[in-house]
Amino acid sequence: MNKKSLMFILIIMSLILSSCKFEKYKVSNTINSPKLLKNPLEGEWLIEDQKIIPTINLEEEEDLVGKSVYIKDKAILIGDYFIEDINYSTKNVKAEDYLLYKYKLEPDFLKINNGRISILTIKSDDQFVLDIIIIDKNKAIIYRNNKFIYINKISDQIDSKKMDIKNNNRMTRLEDPKDFSEKSSSSGILLGLKERIIEGNIERWEYRTVYIKIDDLKDIKIYEKEDILLPRKNGFYDVEIDRKTKELIPFDNISIKSKDNIEDLQIHDSKFFKEILYIGNDYISLENTNNMGEKTLRVYPLDYLTEDKNLLLSEALDKETINRIWKDIKIKETEKTKIYFDEKDFGLMRRNGYWILVGNVKYKSNGEKKKEDYNIRAVTPNSIVNYDELSIPWSYIKTKVPDLVDAFTSPNGDILIVQTYNKIKGYHISNNIIIDKEIFSIEIDTRESIIMNEWAIGIYTDLWEDEF
Repeated sequence: MNKKSLMFILIIMSLILSSCKFEKYKVSNTINSPKLLKNPLEGEWLIEDQKIIPTINLEEEEDLVGKSVYIKDKAILIGDYFIEDINYSTKNVKAEDYLLYKYKLEPDFLKINNGRISILTIKSDDQFVLDIIIIDKNKAIIYRNNKFIYINKISDQIDSKKMDIKNNNRMTRLEDPKDFSEKSSSSGILLGLKERIIEGNIERWEYRTVYIKIDDLKDIKIYEKEDILLPRKNGFYDVEIDRKTKELIPFDNISIKSKDNIEDLQIHDSKFFKEILYIGNDYISLENTNNMGEKTLRVYPLDYLTEDKNLLLSEALDKETINRIWKDIKIKETEKTKIYFDEKDFGLMRRNGYWILVGNVKYKSNGEKKKEDYNIRAVTPNSIVNYDELSIPWSYIKTKVPDLVDAFTSPNGDILIVQTYNKIKGYHISNNIIIDKEIFSIEIDTRESIIMNEWAIGIYTDLWEDEF
């Protein structure tokens, strides 16, 4: 065999081997939380403590301390709560971000010192059941029904009789939602909707209010009006946004008038287009855009609106949180020449069923002025957003409503309101389980988003209805 023939054969063989190697290690474009064949927490555990989320009021608090938890490959028993045919997935997350954005809690509340934590998610029939925070191989925290349950491992082995469903009458299976009896209740929600409209190269926003009144989950009435109808402690206010022109420069005028016309709150600023990001009982969050296209965020106390008074971050958050935010921002100064932090330049936006704080920082890089958005790692204060709770986890809602955009639950925990890309729908919640059948559905424009959510309970639902 001559040298040329030998070289040709070697090249062909190398190509064949290379192609086999690429096929073997072909990587998918989508990376999911890995599913586990064996539960890393298998064994017998003891409940040593429990903590309830401070903002949640449970009618009856079940004391689980001293009870046992048994975890096996395909089943888990927590006190008297039994789930079978389960599977697992795990993810490693930054503890501070996970607790803040999922539960609106600081790590100190759960006494977690780890910078990163592993989360074991348990599902049954591909439906979310619960999350377990793994502290180490012998300590973990279970989140279920708005309660954090601290468990310590006492054995890697489990007595099979303790997990025998047939011989243990005290165990209860994961309930079938169809078996739940409906609770009599009356709830109402005012939703403020914003639609972005482009005319030429200029954008503007149209607003409307939808009121949904739900009596005993059967009698449902839906009302609508232009602009925003805002409930406050001293009555209802009409929020109107008008585009005006001064010296050939367009701007937005915001007027907030009481229904009896006694009080008229206005922002006297003719320099900006104004987009409402959030409005509640006492505060409004705006994004202002000047005629050069430069944007700033502002939060205004409604009672001082006419004085053009901005809320500062240091007025909304404690000193320790402000120092942490500043430290997060200063880290980037190694990449940017100089960073300018403006306490007024922050606002609110929706994420995963909650109102979160966002901010803007300005900086100079090579002499060029730039701007960057950032998430403020802090729980939104109750003073700004009065009620901002989900009685069931976002991840569970997502399994029931795959095209979920936003979600709200009633203060008594029996109503779920969801926004998808083109609808607002309602569901009944019973024992923290979503009943599959919709109780109402409203068509909305795909460009609409929610800027206000205010709940009424009991007799107040009738009083709010009178405003339409």
